[in-house]
Amino acid sequence: MSETARQPKLIWKTPLRDLLRGRITGRLDWEGRLKRAELPDTARELILRVVKRTRLWRLEKAAVAEELIAHFADALDAGRPIDSVVERFGDENAAVKLIRRAKKRNRPLVWHALRFATYGVWALLLSYSVVFANFYLRQPVVSVDYLAQINADALALPPEKRAWPMLERAMVNLGLLPLYPLNDDATEQQRKLAKLLESNPGDPAWPELMRYLDAHDAELVQLRAAFHMQKLGFVFGPGGTQSDPVLGLSNRPASEADRFLVRTLLPELDCRRYAASVVGADARLARQRGDAERFVRDLEAITAFAQQPDSPFPVNQLANIGIFTLAVDEMDAMLRDSPSLLNGDQLLALTHQIARYGGDTAGSLFSLESDRMTFHDLIQRCYSDDGHGNGELTFAGSKLLQTVAFASSEVEGLAVATTGVTTLLGSRRDVLAEYDRLLDIEERALDRPLRESAKDFTDVTNRVREIRGSRVLTLKYLPIACRFQNAWQCAANAERAFGRRDGVCTGAALELFRRRNGRYPERLDELVPTSLPAVPTDRISGDPVRYRLIDGKPVVYSVGCDRIDDGGRVMMQNGDLIEALAAEWDKAAARKIRGDWILFGMPQELTP
Repeated sequence: MSETARQPKLIWKTPLRDLLRGRITGRLDWEGRLKRAELPDTARELILRVVKRTRLWRLEKAAVAEELIAHFADALDAGRPIDSVVERFGDENAAVKLIRRAKKRNRPLVWHALRFATYGVWALLLSYSVVFANFYLRQPVVSVDYLAQINADALALPPEKRAWPMLERAMVNLGLLPLYPLNDDATEQQRKLAKLLESNPGDPAWPELMRYLDAHDAELVQLRAAFHMQKLGFVFGPGGTQSDPVLGLSNRPASEADRFLVRTLLPELDCRRYAASVVGADARLARQRGDAERFVRDLEAITAFAQQPDSPFPVNQLANIGIFTLAVDEMDAMLRDSPSLLNGDQLLALTHQIARYGGDTAGSLFSLESDRMTFHDLIQRCYSDDGHGNGELTFAGSKLLQTVAFASSEVEGLAVATTGVTTLLGSRRDVLAEYDRLLDIEERALDRPLRESAKDFTDVTNRVREIRGSRVLTLKYLPIACRFQNAWQCAANAERAFGRRDGVCTGAALELFRRRNGRYPERLDELVPTSLPAVPTDRISGDPVRYRLIDGKPVVYSVGCDRIDDGGRVMMQNGDLIEALAAEWDKAAARKIRGDWILFGMPQELTP
């Protein structure tokens, strides 16, 4: 073939670098060069096989072919037989490996860098594939029945010593059960009854409430008796007390999920609130009618009910504080509006019972053990278990966290998006260690007055905010970010209850002093030790509570969150007292609120 005829073919067989220099070299046509070489077929076939098997770049193959062609040509020119030359070439497989390795070693540095980068990417993809597969395939292990531990005390109590059956019968007859009626008319009737129980003398609905209470005197006797019993005896979860058809939950299918503490139903909570409201309304009726014995019976029953162990869940313990506050409010109203209702012995006995409520710290009212059990139950349903206290978050667990999250939607979203960041997730041991550390701080803080332990609660709050504010920490401690409940409000509610308790007991002591001396004392010190063992401590400042006469009436108060004595006055906002806002231990609130926290008596308005 002439050079002119071969020109188009040579263009296609010319490296781009040569074409850019204006040269048509045809260097890539190594197979044509091999065919034109004056070599025996044995040598040509060997060179063809070796070059193809190297799997090198085209230009590298051309170079190898040129070298081999020259090698065999030189050997033949030297007069060596072709068989001898092929034999001396050696093992074909070894030659292919050596040639390929040598040529790859001489490739550009950029190629070597990309090569290792590619290997790294594949290794990373492989490791992530293993992690993802493990994440999707591993399963949580539920090994501890925490609900059984919660129910242990109630189940150990003989049925005849449980208050619940008596309470339930009374509530049915009062029309306040079932709690979840299937009939819309029944539901509306219950709403009306609940609203009716909030009525006070002088309200339009008060006559109707009087008739309702008079018609259910037997149920009131039952409620008082139930309130004084040792324990409620309510058994939580499937197969427990909630299965009683009277509650209206019996048609709800039970499942293993019902043993999950986060989803445990607390139907007795509303029952207790309604029951206390009925007896509280009866106390108002007794006060209006001047029936001292009935009033005392009602308040003694409510106070006992507030201290009746019903469950270890903090929400129930918060409800107990609400029940106790109901008794304190009725006592406060009696001392202000009907101070002569009770004789000295009745007033003293009732005061002593109220004074025995709780202790000096929130730890006497609250236990966080059920919070710990609830979180550990959540962990065992979200993490695998290696049998040594450790494990990893499962895909099913990440989905479960989204359904029970208290935190922001962003945190909930991360609970689902964990499949892309599984290597950043903390282990079961890491999460439990951090949670238990935070809860231990709060438990110790509950055993001290809030004025001393507020910083501990703040530190825990800041740590949880730090976890939720950092994506890395959120992923490491995902269940904490989703679910952690701060105990600050538990402590604050307990402190408010203690403050009101101390205030109304001081109010009763002031009334007893007035009866004996025909006047109120100038200072609270005059009540000690005849009427009070000691002047109560201001729950916020730690100093003795303050006292003054306003329009001839006693007012007992705390200096409030601003720690400034405003003379027993509170700020008004839109015509309403906002005294509750003064009962704060957060120092940031002190910059916004002026006024005192009134513990007993009728305050005056603080002019801004």
